[in-house]
Amino acid sequence: MLVVSSKYRRAWNHPRSIATPLQSEYSWFLRLVDARRKQVARCRLESWTGEFDGVHPAPDGSLAGVRWNDQTEAGLILVAMGDRLEQLPPEWDTRRTNWLEGPTWTPDSAVLVLAENPTGAGPWWAEHVLGEADDSDPSPGGTFQVGSLVVLDRELHERSRRRIDVELPSGWFPSSDADRGLGQPVAISPTEVTVRVPTRGDQRFEVDSSRGAERRRGSDAGESV
Repeated sequence: MLVVSSKYRRAWNHPRSIATPLQSEYSWFLRLVDARRKQVARCRLESWTGEFDGVHPAPDGSLAGVRWNDQTEAGLILVAMGDRLEQLPPEWDTRRTNWLEGPTWTPDSAVLVLAENPTGAGPWWAEHVLGEADDSDPSPGGTFQVGSLVVLDRELHERSRRRIDVELPSGWFPSSDADRGLGQPVAISPTEVTVRVPTRGDQRFEVDSSRGAERRRGSDAGESV
């Protein structure tokens, strides 16, 4: 098993006026443990900000994507698997949001697919102007962006990005937290994923990592990203 863990050590110069721990006082690690929970390998994890909250190993066992998030941003780093664990130089981050779902590797371990959701699960369904809506507002109806589907290669280069829009009737409001954003992508083949989209259910998208472009095939056949 792969486990993300942290260790806290209070800094000697921690300001007395700040009662809570500082982000810089935490050290983060990825640990490989066996069935008896005995540690087999470990490496330190580092990002420019944020807390690590998820690990996603590639099916071929060569790499693991480790996700972090902070108040207004989120991102990924890569760890090489093998006899020892080692964080690699590639990094990817987004300043658009702190809420990512995924990433999910395709079965051939060629690309990662993730969903970017609204920052802080904000009321996107009621915003015709960014920031001008309250969380309790019902939708006035119309076309709204719920998030984006992003494809990254094995070096975390962004291959493609697709904006996901939904048509909402007047008065629509999320029936649960699941409707506040896109679900985690689920790979169903090396070239296709499904994503739960509010009001539309599970929707199929074709992943094309070779060109870094997107093309629409229509709702019956699925959509490309």
